[in-house]
Amino acid sequence: VTIAQVGELYGAAFMKAACVQTAVNGFKNTGIYPLNPQIFPDWMFEPSETTNRPMEEATPRSVTPQPALQLPVPEHRTPLKALSQNRINPSPTVPENDQSLDDLYPPSCSNASAFTVTPKQVVSIPQAAERKTNLNDRRRGK
Repeated sequence: VTIAQVGELYGAAFMKAACVQTAVNGFKNTGIYPLNPQIFPDWMFEPSETTNRPMEEATPRSVTPQPALQLPVPEHRTPLKALSQNRINPSPTVPENDQSLDDLYPPSCSNASAFTVTPKQVVSIPQAAERKTNLNDRRRGK
């Protein structure tokens, strides 16, 4: 096989392999299409926890109160009784349940996850320091 034949061989193989199903499978493995937000487990994002920085507090803006807008009141008023008859039936009320969730689902000692301690609970993840603001106003290079 010479260098001149590589392009021809690759082109023929690519034309046989290039189909919609191959492209869909490529996107499926990354979770792009069909969308799969669970494709990467949470533990894969743990290394990025060290660069998390707290949100900067925004300075509160003062709000100037505006005078209330006076709207004209119409002369013709509809009685409340007529309005309530035209209204759709109100939503039914949900009766209060006297049983609590503890009565329905009693706590169990056989649950092994109750005794699980993660490394994050024992040793906190180190956080990146706050960004330094550069107060140097002098021109560089002159």
